[in-house]
Amino acid sequence: MKSSFVAALLLSVSSGVVFAQDMQAQSHIESVTVYPQGADILRVAKVDLAGGEDTIVFTDLPEGVDPQSIRLEGSGVTSFEIGSVDTKLQSLTEANTGERKALETQIDKLNDERGGLDRSIGDYETERKLLLTLADKTRVQSSGVAAPNAVDVAGLDVMLTTVATRLATTSKAIQDGKIRQRIIDKEIAALQLKVQNFAAEGLQHLQASVHIASKAPMVADLRLSYRVQNAAWHAFYDARLSLPKEGEDPRFSLVRRAEVQQATGEDWNDVHLILSTAQPASGAAAPNLEEQQLSNMRAEGKVMRAPAPASLALDKAASSKMKNGGEQEVADAAEKPAIEQQAQVQSTGFDANYVIDERVSIDKNGTSKKVNIGSTDYKGKLSVEAVPRLDPHAYLSVAFTTSADAPLLSGPVNLFRDGSYVGQVAMNEFASGEEAKLGFGVDDLVKVKRNEVKRMAAQVGLITSSDTQEMAWDITITNLHGMKMPIRIVDRKPFSSDEKILVSDVAGVTPASVTDVEHKRGVLAWDLNLEPKAKAEIHTGYKITTPKDVYVGMVD
Repeated sequence: MKSSFVAALLLSVSSGVVFAQDMQAQSHIESVTVYPQGADILRVAKVDLAGGEDTIVFTDLPEGVDPQSIRLEGSGVTSFEIGSVDTKLQSLTEANTGERKALETQIDKLNDERGGLDRSIGDYETERKLLLTLADKTRVQSSGVAAPNAVDVAGLDVMLTTVATRLATTSKAIQDGKIRQRIIDKEIAALQLKVQNFAAEGLQHLQASVHIASKAPMVADLRLSYRVQNAAWHAFYDARLSLPKEGEDPRFSLVRRAEVQQATGEDWNDVHLILSTAQPASGAAAPNLEEQQLSNMRAEGKVMRAPAPASLALDKAASSKMKNGGEQEVADAAEKPAIEQQAQVQSTGFDANYVIDERVSIDKNGTSKKVNIGSTDYKGKLSVEAVPRLDPHAYLSVAFTTSADAPLLSGPVNLFRDGSYVGQVAMNEFASGEEAKLGFGVDDLVKVKRNEVKRMAAQVGLITSSDTQEMAWDITITNLHGMKMPIRIVDRKPFSSDEKILVSDVAGVTPASVTDVEHKRGVLAWDLNLEPKAKAEIHTGYKITTPKDVYVGMVD
């Protein structure tokens, strides 16, 4: 019967001493645990111990190994003692140096181009602000009364057309510049990955020498683990929504997928893959908030600057991996469709490990490996939201409570509605059991129309006259779904922080369900719950009253 021994290793940097009885371990990578940043590698090897003192050498470990993370476990037919581990970097050929320098030159050129785009975008944004200021400060010439910065009605049309044309041009230039910057960022990331490959593959490798003492010759099983940084996995999702027929509930499922990449300097061939949501690279404790003392900043008639606050320190520590049960999706159809393999989920609420059933291979050159890690059916709550002041369309969304087995990491979500692809959105990170919401694009079965019914400017008063602007709109909402639908309509009215400028509702407005939506002053929301084929109408509007000498600019 085999006995086991686990040693906490003493790590040291080798001074280059060569032992006569050194034996090279024929090891291979057995399993890899990948985090959102970094990975833990487990190598296994069988070695023949001669009895007495032996030195087992693990060669060609990647340069990026954290020496303090190296751990060794072993087992055999009798007990043996694991001593220290010596690590040293070995210089290898630099044949790839010329190509690496060429890649770095390309990166420099792309960075220069990106910097030029920053300046161009800044210039266009400055021009755009000037155009908006010009339009805002231009007043229509009142009949028979001269006013500064005023133009007649005919000139106003020409001026607005010119401003609109220039705004369209500058906006297009800004958009094109930002699109090109995103392309440049992707090109730079790809080139930097190639540079990292040369650094790991062409310059240095790490050698670990393990000192072992055994009482008799034996075959030992050794397990060497270590941590590397140039590896990561990212979550992405498929969200599938089936709109209900009359009398049915909507069906909503979220398929979790993972994209794994690594540039550690060693290939992962036929390994057990585990994806962990733990983030050992992040801080494990809250920051330390230092005290702040107030003192008199005035001395001898001068105002003294307060000292800068002390910097905050973050304690670094590894996050623990948690374990629990799992889940599996089974397709329900008349004909049996292909079923994607899914990971087993191990979780206790804080972090989750997705254990991929099949062995995988991922090369060291940054190749992207995509795997399915699970699918969950949710009880989704449908709702519709529209902002008719800005967009004539209504947008469908689904709210759901995340499952308790694992958190949802941030990532892109591909949206499918009734089997058709409708777009992609970005999802934030959600903890287990947290409320989440996803938009599913334009809802053609909810019609929203906003009509202006009043726009009037006038002067009131005989002795102390004032100016008024009065505007009103009717918003009509029609639900063409075969079910009751929660609908939110969002609009706004201006607010004033100047006591000379008064903003009030016009007669007959529909009271809003929510005021100051998301703490935005003047943003209003009306929450409706329309029956199938039903129609509703919202009346909204406001009046602005100002002294004659006060100008508030264009108001919509």
